[in-house]
This record gives sequence, structure tokens and C-alpha cells, in this order.
Amino acid sequence: MSKLRTTLQEKTHAIHQRLHQHPLLSPFVFGNINQQNYVVLLNAYKNYYSKLFEQMARHNFESPMLESAVEKIDADIIAMTAYEAHIPKPQINLKSMNLNEWYGAHYVLYGSQLGGRIIAKRIKEKLTHTNISLCFFEPPIQETTKNWHRFLKNLELNVNQTEACVDFAIIIFQQIENYFWEVFHALEYNQLTVNTEMSQK
Repeated sequence: MSKLRTTLQEKTHAIHQRLHQHPLLSPFVFGNINQQNYVVLLNAYKNYYSKLFEQMARHNFESPMLESAVEKIDADIIAMTAYEAHIPKPQINLKSMNLNEWYGAHYVLYGSQLGGRIIAKRIKEKLTHTNISLCFFEPPIQETTKNWHRFLKNLELNVNQTEACVDFAIIIFQQIENYFWEVFHALEYNQLTVNTEMSQK
């Protein structure tokens, strides 16, 4: 493994592990899943990825990976005739972006795509009698593996500022973590409001 990839793994390990424990993601890691929290998670990823794609475009960077991910999420939602969850939109603003930072962001995004196969496995185990679609979390393994190896090769060729790449990978992890907490607290508040209104009737 290259020095750059080792550094990325080491520097992002702590926040990566925290995300696994996050209330939006932990059901999919430990298997306590229902269709509602699956739909919420899909919508959360769609909102964040769409906003990140928009921010990258502002700085003249393309991301076919993000564009494809949002299309896959839309396909899942349509296939399940699911609803658009009423969750807040992410408020992120990338003041600048360079090529090293673009690679830092996509290190997180491509890595998440690989990790999504674990989520897909848990969903298939638990939602056996539910109409589910897994375009986003379980794209063809050949596609996922090919894209990951191609990305790692380009990462080594194009990154010339390791610190900028690593710092931006951490920023992306932090943005996802912070946004997921925002979503979680909004859902808690909504449920509390519904329960209060019901108790007052």
C-alpha cells in the first residue's frame, strides 16, 4: 500500500469509526433495520451528494461518481415507490477546491461505495418481505472494484500535496457526520411533536 493511501487511512480512521456508530448508520451495521430508516438514509445521502456535486461544479470540478450515485438513489426511491423524507437540506459551502482536495473528497466517496455492500447485505437479511431496491448500496461488484482501483491509480499519479488531500478527506467525513446528526435530531423533534400532539387530543 502506498504512503499516501496509508496516511489517508490512518488520519480518517477515527471519524470513519464514529460514523459507523452514528444512529442513522448503526442500524445498518448491526442489523436493526426497517424500511423507514432505509428510506431516510437514502434521502440523506441524496441530499448531501447533490449539494456536494453542486459545490464542486461551482469550482469547475466534475464528479461523474456523485452524479451516478444520485441517479442510483433516485432509481431506488422510484422502485420502492418510496417517499421523499422530510429532512433538512445540508448547509455546506466549499469556499475553494483544488485537485488535491478533489481527490481527498473522492477517497471518502469511493470508499463509502465499497462499504455500502455491507449495508446492502444487512438490508437483504432483514427486509426479506419488503419491497426494496439496492441500486445505490449494491452496484455491480465488477463496476465498484474497477472504479476503486482506477481511482487509487489516479490518486497516486495526481496528488502532489498529501496534507491538502488528507485534510479535505477529513472535512468531507465531518460534513457527512454533522449533516447526519442534523437529520437525526430533526427526526427526533418531528417524532416528539407528533407524540405531543397525539397526547393532547
